[in-house]
Amino acid sequence: MTTPLSGLNTALRRSFADVVDAAEDLLRTTADDAGAECRRARRTLDANVRTAKAQIAEHAKEFAADARSMRDDANRLVRENPWATAGIGAAIGLIAGVLLRRR
Repeated sequence: MTTPLSGLNTALRRSFADVVDAAEDLLRTTADDAGAECRRARRTLDANVRTAKAQIAEHAKEFAADARSMRDDANRLVRENPWATAGIGAAIGLIAGVLLRRR
């Protein structure tokens, strides 16, 4: 099942991967530049890319854990209160039907 958050997470990962790929391409294309300043900039960029990769991996793990926790909480709530859940769903459906019919 795809949720808006999982789509956002996928888009964020893809964008980050594009930035990392661009930085790595820059590092490869400037590998032959011999200037001390260029070497220092490449080392800094390489360290920043590695740090960013590690941070995004950690954030992705935290995001996944939070999403699983929210899923489990919602599942537990529905199982503990099935009639209330059905009532809320019916009310939302009724309101949506009334609003759509007005158009």
